[in-house]
This record gives sequence, C-alpha cells and structure tokens, in this order.
Amino acid sequence: MLQRANIRDAVAARLQAHLFETGLSHCYSGSELPASEDTLPFARVLLGNEGSVLLTDSGDEKRTLPVSIRVYVAAGAGQDDALDPIAEQIEILFWHGAFLGDLATGWRYAGCVAGDGEGDALAATYEAATLTLNYECLYRWSPPDNTAGLPPFAYAYVTTQSDTEHGVANAEDHIGLPQD
Repeated sequence: MLQRANIRDAVAARLQAHLFETGLSHCYSGSELPASEDTLPFARVLLGNEGSVLLTDSGDEKRTLPVSIRVYVAAGAGQDDALDPIAEQIEILFWHGAFLGDLATGWRYAGCVAGDGEGDALAATYEAATLTLNYECLYRWSPPDNTAGLPPFAYAYVTTQSDTEHGVANAEDHIGLPQD
C-alpha cells in the first residue's frame, strides 16, 4: 500500500504547491481534515478502490488506482461560479501525469461530479458545496523479493514420464539444498 500513499501524497503536494493558481486555501490528503480555523475553498485528495491485472507469473501486476480531488466551496448562491474556475485550473495542473515520475505509468482524467455536498460530513460541517475531479492512475507493482536470505540451490533434477495409454504424465522432482 505504500505506493498508493506515495501517489496520493504526490497529488496533494502538487496541489499544495499551486494554491494561488487554483484559488484554494489549502489541500488535505486522505483522512487529514481541516482545522476549524481553515477557510473555504479547500480540496482533499482521496483514493478509490484499486483494481489489478496479473502481468507475470512472478506476481507483477498492473494496478489501476482511482484518485479524486474533491473541492469544497461555500454553499449557496454563486457556488457554481466559485467551483468552475477552480476545477478548470486543477484540470490544467493535472492534464498529464509527468509530475508522478516513476510512481506511475499512466494518468488520465476520468470525469467530474458536481454536488451540493449532501452525504459528505465535511461538507455539512463547513456548509459547503463540492465538486469532485476524478482521475485514473496506472502503476506497476511487484511483490517483494523474499528469497535474498535463502541459500542457493545445490542442484535441481526433474524427470517426466508419459503414460501414453491413459494420457497422463508422471513427474518426479529431486531438489537438493545445502544442509547445515
């Protein structure tokens, strides 16, 4: 899960570094919540449910990670006029994924959902309307190599024998390891 957290933090860091351009007061990452004195508008970077496809027999996977940037502005008259320019600047800032470096192999915009904040406890606390920009991040994951401390094979010998009458192959393994 470390790569997921690194991707989320890289997106949040990019937003935090460009607050003036986007018109935000702050950007929060994951479960981090605004302090009571923080003012609107602000954004949160959230991760969705990840999917994966097995690439190799050794366990390498291509993973797809939904990344959402949820923007909060004061609810009421003019909320659309406040959300639209922020969303446009965020789209420009995240139009490609080069800012992720080696963390990801792909990044694409996956759509936008405007809302009045209903069902979002944070929006209710701040009496805010929300707009969520959704992205899809692709990255490659490999299992850790847990064989580094194992001694090398002394020898491996494998034989197979086919039983043509029943169409069954019998196999026998002889694997020797150094003994203590």
